[in-house]
Amino acid sequence: MKATGTNIPECWGIYGVHQSGDVVDVPGSRDEVYKGDDVSMTTNRTSASRFRPLGCEQGGVKIYRPLLSFSKARIRHTCQAYSLDWAEDATNHDVTRTIRNAIRSLLTTQRLPRALSKDRLLSLYLHADRKTKDIHHRGYELFKHTDFLAFDMRSGCLAVRLPQPLDDNLGLIDLLRRIFQLVSPQERISISDIDTALDYMFREASRTRGKSKGQKSSHLKFSTCGVVAARRDMPFETASNEAVSSGLDPNFIWVLSREPVRRFKEPECILMPAINYETPSKPRNNMEHSYLTAQIENDSYYWSAWDLWDGRFWIRVSNRTGQPLKIRMFSKCDWSALKPSLPSEVLKSLRQMMAAAAPGAARYTLPVIATASHPERVLAFPTLPLKWSNLSDVLDWEVRYKAVDFEPRGIDGRKGEHDISGAMK
Repeated sequence: MKATGTNIPECWGIYGVHQSGDVVDVPGSRDEVYKGDDVSMTTNRTSASRFRPLGCEQGGVKIYRPLLSFSKARIRHTCQAYSLDWAEDATNHDVTRTIRNAIRSLLTTQRLPRALSKDRLLSLYLHADRKTKDIHHRGYELFKHTDFLAFDMRSGCLAVRLPQPLDDNLGLIDLLRRIFQLVSPQERISISDIDTALDYMFREASRTRGKSKGQKSSHLKFSTCGVVAARRDMPFETASNEAVSSGLDPNFIWVLSREPVRRFKEPECILMPAINYETPSKPRNNMEHSYLTAQIENDSYYWSAWDLWDGRFWIRVSNRTGQPLKIRMFSKCDWSALKPSLPSEVLKSLRQMMAAAAPGAARYTLPVIATASHPERVLAFPTLPLKWSNLSDVLDWEVRYKAVDFEPRGIDGRKGEHDISGAMK
């Protein structure tokens, strides 16, 4: 029996442990260096060519439990047969410590009714496990046949063409959970949140089935689990026979983006203290200070730790500015300070990048690096290839999108066959 690895509980946001530690490129994603309309972005000896294209994280540490299907008694007897010492965790006998310990005590002392005996509970668990795996499999099959038209990792905006409504609510819920997880800042998405999405994205579609395209309301928008989903007209013509054969919605696509932070709600902010970058790194434990050792020490000294910002972007900063900085969301108030401070060509390029990567209100979900002291001043948009600050020689960053899994379909299913830039707006 092949063991399946699971993520370690309570480790979300710990770099190198939870789905992170290695970077992978996602083919077809829109994270290439933006060149604009032949507009130079070389203010203050800074060039867009220094921008590192985004990738997404993968890896991490998983727990494998290959002996989970064996009973404790069998494992213990096996140890005795091979003269292996058996070690028992003393906390297992503390019934007040965990619910699991309390249940184990009740099962051992036979104080549960027969309907809740160990064999009955195990049978119930196996039945529920089979049902859950079946639902995941159905959602996985729907996911394979979903058309991911575009995914922009600079902002996390996703354009997707869904299958036509099916009489399989549980499979559709699993499909939507997979899709919304790509954009949502939340670690886990509840069934109630996805049921809201199911109502808008499939049940509403079922009610409009059979109407002409002119009778259908193309603009439909709702928000759930930190994501705004907006229905748009299909940005390209689709033959009716092609729609039937593919099983995809012939009339609409959905554009998903991070929901802007509600008014009076404090957005997530990560403080980045300044470092004294002139302090040279020193040998440790009188070991030979090789070039490679110096490189590793300098890298860890000049850079902050990787932080998961807003549940979407892994970011680390090399702050050698001499002042504390912060990573936060771009806000409407930032525009009033940026407009007079930026050269016209740089401001034009910034507007063009935002229109392409984060249209509309999605721009107010972009991360920015700003000064921590009041009045705060935006110094950079780490996911956009543009630097304008005179601090560019003492400020650098790396950013990656959170772990996403587009296998086996990929996000470039149409391989550039259709232009959907208008649908992202």
